[in-house]
Amino acid sequence: LLRIVGDLENNLNMLAKAKSALAAQLNDIKSLCDNEARERQLLLGKYRNLEHELDVAKEALDEEVAGRENILRLNSKAEGDAAAMRQKYEQDAVAKAEELEMTKMK
Repeated sequence: LLRIVGDLENNLNMLAKAKSALAAQLNDIKSLCDNEARERQLLLGKYRNLEHELDVAKEALDEEVAGRENILRLNSKAEGDAAAMRQKYEQDAVAKAEELEMTKMK
């Protein structure tokens, strides 16, 4: 009977050590999970910030593209107007030159 009690106490001590080791492992795993959860939250925050920065950059790019297109349109219009005015004044100058020639010939 004493031997059985001794074996049971030995088994109890072994189970207590195993329980203690498992509790330590559980705490380590919980700590690791907590750290990973914090890291995941930080990464998620960084990701959202980058998404926001990307959206802002896209909007700025769209505005710049629209402004550039507007400037190109205005430039093309101004070049067309300048060409039309040049042609008109060249025609007027040729007409005046011919008129002067006609006046000189008379």
